[in-house]
Amino acid sequence: MTTITAQCIPERLDYIKNELKALKGVVYHVDEERKGSFGSFKDMLSIKVADYRLHLQDDVILADNFGDAIPDIEALMDVRGIDVLSLFAPRRKRIIEAYNQNILIDEFPNFLWLQATMFSARFVGLMQMEIEYTNQTKHDDVFVADVLKKYGVKAYVFLPSLVQHNVDLGSSMSHANSKRRTSPVFDKDFIKKTQGLNASHTASR
Repeated sequence: MTTITAQCIPERLDYIKNELKALKGVVYHVDEERKGSFGSFKDMLSIKVADYRLHLQDDVILADNFGDAIPDIEALMDVRGIDVLSLFAPRRKRIIEAYNQNILIDEFPNFLWLQATMFSARFVGLMQMEIEYTNQTKHDDVFVADVLKKYGVKAYVFLPSLVQHNVDLGSSMSHANSKRRTSPVFDKDFIKKTQGLNASHTASR
C-alpha cells in the first residue's frame, strides 16, 4: 500500500487538489511558514507511511488514470527490490535513449528532481535518520541524492514519464521555467493504453 503525499505552497493548493482529485487519501502538506522545499520536505518525513510513499510536488500534471498504475508500480518495486523510483523522467540523454529502446525502468544516476517519487518505507526510514545530520538546508532532492550515495542505494526512473512538470505555474525556487525543465517522454495516455502495468511485459536495464 502507498501513502500519497503532496508538498505545496498555499497559492497552489487549489491547483494541486484539482489535479489529484481522483486519488484517494492524499496527505497535503502546505508550507504555511514558507520554510522552502527542504524545510517542508523535512517536516513531511514525520508523516506515517505504509509500504511505500509517493511524494508529489504541487506543479505536476498527471497522466490519465494515474491512480490505476500505483498497485502495479508497487509490484514492480517489490519484485525488483527498488527503494527509490522517479515517475517523472527529466530531460537527460540517457533517459531519452532508454525510452527509445522501450526500456520501462532504468537506473537514474546523479539523481535529482522530486516532482513525483516513490520511496520504500525502508528508504523513508533512512531519510528520517539522516535528516538531522545533513548539511543541506535548501534542496530536498540533493538531500535524497546524498542519502542514496551514503547507503549505496540506486535510484530508478519509470519510462515513459507518468508526470509532467507544469512550468506555466512559475517556480517557487526562482528557477528559469522552460521546456528544459519538462519531460520529453511524458505520455499522458500511457496508463489508459496499457490498461495497467504488467510486470511480466516490462524491460529494464
